[in-house]
Amino acid sequence: MNPTTKPEPAILSPEARIAADSRLRARNIAIACGLVFLIILFYLITIFKMGGAVLTRTM
Repeated sequence: MNPTTKPEPAILSPEARIAADSRLRARNIAIACGLVFLIILFYLITIFKMGGAVLTRTM
């Protein structure tokens, strides 16, 4: 194989394309859920470190 030539892209059947798309969608949803969980966790840790009274103080 000549290093300057590009490899041919794989041609997927419709069934394989649907399976790949659903795996990619599931992966994206899992990453989004993980990010939301971390955001909520960091928020709660911040509130607990500041003390519970920060939520009931007057503005």
